[in-house]
Amino acid sequence: MDRMLALRATALLALSLALACGDDPEDAVLPPDVDRPTNATCLAQPPPPPDGRARLERVAPELAGSLARGLTAATLPAPGLPGFATLQQGRIVRFGDDGASVALDLDGRIDLSLGEDGLLRLALAPAFAANG
Repeated sequence: MDRMLALRATALLALSLALACGDDPEDAVLPPDVDRPTNATCLAQPPPPPDGRARLERVAPELAGSLARGLTAATLPAPGLPGFATLQQGRIVRFGDDGASVALDLDGRIDLSLGEDGLLRLALAPAFAANG
């Protein structure tokens, strides 16, 4: 009985898909972002190597050593702008071609008693590139 029900459900699904996919391009359902303007500032990362193996690449050598301990998030530098990293214990580190420095230190004000707390993310204003 269950097999018959499964066959009927499969046939119904196939029929509904066939009816939904007409030959007329005017009937095509377009994705919701077809008319969305292109965002030139949001660029996709290059695809992984064709052999499927992942590789690590150091992108911010300024964040090595003790500055990398407790790293929770990073915004990579853009041309003419610094990058920022958040450290769980409460520091925001500014880094770029000129090295790295602590931009804001909230250490001592952050409660880390539960282990999952701390400074986890940083949100920059949409116009940050223009007004810093």
